[in-house]
Amino acid sequence: MHEHQEKESYYVAAVFLAIVLTAIVTVAACGQVASNKWDIVTGVSTAIYTTITAFLLFLAAKQFKLHNDVAAADFALKFKHDFFTEETRGLISLLDYDQLELVITTDKFAYFKIKPKTNDGVSCHDFIHGNRNKYSSYEMDDWVLNHLEDVWVFYTKGALSLDYVYQGFSYYIEVVIENDEIKKYLKWLRKEVAPDLYEGLEMLCHAVKEEAVRRNSDKEG
Repeated sequence: MHEHQEKESYYVAAVFLAIVLTAIVTVAACGQVASNKWDIVTGVSTAIYTTITAFLLFLAAKQFKLHNDVAAADFALKFKHDFFTEETRGLISLLDYDQLELVITTDKFAYFKIKPKTNDGVSCHDFIHGNRNKYSSYEMDDWVLNHLEDVWVFYTKGALSLDYVYQGFSYYIEVVIENDEIKKYLKWLRKEVAPDLYEGLEMLCHAVKEEAVRRNSDKEG
């Protein structure tokens, strides 16, 4: 952090020095072509005014960028806090351990039945509390799928960087989108509701996979 601030200070000083040198050259040029002392005074005043204005504009641009960076960081932290609720963590953990089974009733109502235990002996009660035995499709939408779709929306809008998405969400994105029951659910939704539901989630998964390939390639290179 201190090293970064030190580099920023050097950068500001270098820009200021460049502007001052430009002003000096301008003044010298004015002195050579000026017909009287008032022309020289006018040239010096103009050069000084231009220097101060340029430097103030430069500082304003730096402050604006700093403000945007801070705002983006605050947004990312709040988004992550809102994303990782107890309900979302529980559902993603159940998906991760294949403890959910999609059930579609005859009247076209979808829900996810909880498997009490996996073949490895992992209990659903390691992730959820109480005697719950299922999650409705609305709960899956609200607590998991819509959250991840929001990640895609904010990424495409530039509010979240790909680096941030990869570092903070790539594991959860792949757990969800690669789950067989979620694949069945998305197929059912697109047939019964709308053909493009949660396409952003799939594109998000593709983006983080490409980022993983790129990072591995950079390591090997």
